[in-house]
Amino acid sequence: MAIGSNSRYLFCFFSFQTWTEKAAEYCERVHNPRKTDEVKRLLESMQKALKDREKNQGASVEELAREVYKTKENFEKASKEQKQMTQLNKVCLLRSSEVAFHNMEPSVDEKALKQSLMVRIGRWQEFRLHIALRCKHVFQYHLSQRGYYGKILFNHDAGTLQLRVRAFLLRFYTVSNCNFFL
Repeated sequence: MAIGSNSRYLFCFFSFQTWTEKAAEYCERVHNPRKTDEVKRLLESMQKALKDREKNQGASVEELAREVYKTKENFEKASKEQKQMTQLNKVCLLRSSEVAFHNMEPSVDEKALKQSLMVRIGRWQEFRLHIALRCKHVFQYHLSQRGYYGKILFNHDAGTLQLRVRAFLLRFYTVSNCNFFL
């Protein structure tokens, strides 16, 4: 045994003893009924499965976790902005109703704000339409890959989604009234 590996062994041994003593302060030692070989075999199979998953997904678990965190932050930011925009819309509509009620001429800023709001609403509706179309095409593509036929029916006004799927030469299966928020 080399000198470096001997000191590493001693460090691990004493660390294990320290951890064991600290754990004994909380509860009695629990003996593992599984054999060391079985635990090693399970560990190796889990590591192999993890590597296979990373290979299939093209990213490690850490990379996926970072992506989830980043996406969650973006979602929270967009939700906050959407709430602020909703409040602004309410203020704008309230102000425009006051102006109309009192037969007042809206200011240049109010006109610009209203115009900006209308442009944003138009863009949002167009964006929503493109998302729905892309979703329909991807859904139909993936169903066709599995030998199914189906379609998605969006009702943006009611906030519902209806899925219709059928295997070739079989009847339709319908999942309806799925709520969505777009």
